[in-house]
Amino acid sequence: GKRTSHDGRVYFVEPGSQLHDLVKKWKESDITVSQAALDLNRIVSDVEYIDHKPSEGMLMIKTHKTGSSTVASVLRSLAAMHNLRHPVLFHGNKLHGTRTWDPRRRLDEMLNFTSTDGSRGAPYDVWAVHSKYDSVLFDDFLPSTGRILSIIRDPGTAMRSACAFFSNCGCPADRGNASVWNEFVLSHEGRDFFTKKVKRSGCQLNRMTLQIVGGVGNSVKYSNHTGKVQDWIEESYKRRHVLLVTERMVESMLVLWHEYNLHPLDVVFSSFKVSSKSEQKDEESIEAENVIREMSPSDSQMYRHANLRLHNPPGT
Repeated sequence: GKRTSHDGRVYFVEPGSQLHDLVKKWKESDITVSQAALDLNRIVSDVEYIDHKPSEGMLMIKTHKTGSSTVASVLRSLAAMHNLRHPVLFHGNKLHGTRTWDPRRRLDEMLNFTSTDGSRGAPYDVWAVHSKYDSVLFDDFLPSTGRILSIIRDPGTAMRSACAFFSNCGCPADRGNASVWNEFVLSHEGRDFFTKKVKRSGCQLNRMTLQIVGGVGNSVKYSNHTGKVQDWIEESYKRRHVLLVTERMVESMLVLWHEYNLHPLDVVFSSFKVSSKSEQKDEESIEAENVIREMSPSDSQMYRHANLRLHNPPGT
């Protein structure tokens, strides 16, 4: 558990630690950048830091266009720094980490990935690759944990980002032009596209919850599975699943630190894609986002749950 002071408070950076002293010097301008870099290097090279491992295995279900790559980079980094086993995905000589791995179809291959420490095969300590949720991930991949970690984004903004990223999803609108996108979403053509046409899974309505709770494949035109999501939410209170929120990334990282007893340096992140600032939107954009939310009841339900859990983390 976290160390506390005599007054019972839990500190993100423990008073009296090397990191606390470094932060204090930096805040008071008593140290140069080069000196701070040397001090920081000494801290991460120290056996006390290297041996500070997560309290349990970390099983992440990645979701597309939610900032999950930022979270995954944090997990891969801590796996490397603390000598933990995390799969390194290569296909031939090319890094191949963007496909969604399905345990039901490629279990043998997934169980025999090479890890960051050079070993081969499961079990792993950290799992942060795109894969569909399946209970076999606990049994065979990370038996050291009984819960998952994932991240979700406001479905109203996530859809446009996904359609722009998956350029071959079939969407006829110009996703780079807000006005054109909004007009399409608010039209009958747009509603038919989202609710009736087969498209890439990354551009499906309710796609985030399909990835998190497990669901059907790409052949489904439209899926509303709020009942299954509610079952997952009820189970999450018992199993203490950790669900982060894209728009609240700093808070999410603090929850990650707290839930897995991580070192403060393990949750430092930098991303040009993740922003907590809200931009001014016109009425048409707000209306279009609301339409997507209404057509995405499962994702909207899960997003509300995730925000609620950030107010009351699983360990509280």
